[in-house]
Amino acid sequence: KAESACRLTSVVCLAAALVASAAPTQTFKIEKNHYVPFDATTTVRLACPDPAAAKWLQAHYKEWYGDYAPKVAEGQLASFNFQLSSSAEAYAASVDETGVKIAANTRAGTRWASYTLRQLTIAKRGTFKTEGYILPKLTIEDRPHLAFRAVLFAVQAAFRP
Repeated sequence: KAESACRLTSVVCLAAALVASAAPTQTFKIEKNHYVPFDATTTVRLACPDPAAAKWLQAHYKEWYGDYAPKVAEGQLASFNFQLSSSAEAYAASVDETGVKIAANTRAGTRWASYTLRQLTIAKRGTFKTEGYILPKLTIEDRPHLAFRAVLFAVQAAFRP
């Protein structure tokens, strides 16, 4: 039994090391106290080879922000100043006075970019309701360090007393 427990501890440590090494490679620059509107007056320019990505993004913005949902327009990656890695889930996003730009290799990258921006969105509070949203000026370049997002070990099946 002691030998099984020792092996189990080794596997748990190995799993923790693998998960720790799976952290994404990310560049994140944010300017504090500099915000830009993120509402119906904003156009998000998306550069993604997947033609369904813009429709997906527009539908989710409508679901998340309602009447304040920004418009989504497709753009060209060449017009953006991003160097995307070849990873399928890589993305880059920029928010400044000229608007919001997202570049991704696939719809999965577009999804990760939209989730990141959604977490950074701040509601402008009015007296009784939200009066739109703002985003801090920022630049993000992100990609997974490994080709997968999770590790699963079936410990019961591997070790028998």
